[in-house]
Amino acid sequence: MREKKVLVGIDLGPHTEQVSAYALWLANATEAGEICLLHVLDYGLTPPTYVIPYLEVEEARLNADLKKWTEKLNNLGMSAEVKIAVGRLSETFHAAISSLQVCAIVLGYKSHPLRASSSERLIKSLEVPLLVVRGKKAMGVRLGAVEVKRILCATDFSQHSLKAFELAKTISGASGSGIDIVHVVSPLPSGLEVDDEIGKRYSEKRREEAQIKMESLIGKYGSMRSFIREGVPSEVIASVAEETDASILFMGGRGLSYLKGVLLGSVADALIKSSACPVMIVR
Repeated sequence: MREKKVLVGIDLGPHTEQVSAYALWLANATEAGEICLLHVLDYGLTPPTYVIPYLEVEEARLNADLKKWTEKLNNLGMSAEVKIAVGRLSETFHAAISSLQVCAIVLGYKSHPLRASSSERLIKSLEVPLLVVRGKKAMGVRLGAVEVKRILCATDFSQHSLKAFELAKTISGASGSGIDIVHVVSPLPSGLEVDDEIGKRYSEKRREEAQIKMESLIGKYGSMRSFIREGVPSEVIASVAEETDASILFMGGRGLSYLKGVLLGSVADALIKSSACPVMIVR
């Protein structure tokens, strides 16, 4: 993947070093050849003529600040470049993905000074692996000093979650980190009235089915710790991440329907907002 790049959304805010640090770790773990630091001056419409001189001055200032970070990355052995763009955030990132050989994207959680809806749309629309840097595990991390000791991969056995697992395995092997896997059995839909015995049999059946799938999945990749739990997916996954002291969480960005699995977009959204560690979303 040496011709590939890790694209990093940079706002030069207080968490710039944490975002850059995880970008460097990810680039090394995926053997990407370069990091591209992208700063977007978000404008919904084409800026009026009288604003352009001010934008040019701001761009020059930003370019100087961003180059300081490329120099730091260069000193740690990573090739890096800077791009500054004016336009809509989502469209700018999609254009960068189309024009560059991007293997992954790294963003801080709401790292851009945008409306929440803008950043959420960006996260939901990207079609390459996306690492969202957030949580207490990422606090205080310094460039060149990211330690990922354990990876937790959440799966509902859908195609997207299997892609997440494959990437987690690849990065685990490259970085020497341990890996655990969790599946959450969906409870009966709320409002559905059944007696306790039927509910118990339903739960046991779902666990048995999940165990068979889990053993088949792990059997292909070797031994690892696995967890099958029942409950609210985002809460259970976050709890297992705490239990296993996960450094990073991997999951599919889209999954099966609620009655068939757990990794709906809403679960990814909930974990991005609440996880104690960075979250890698794979589509």
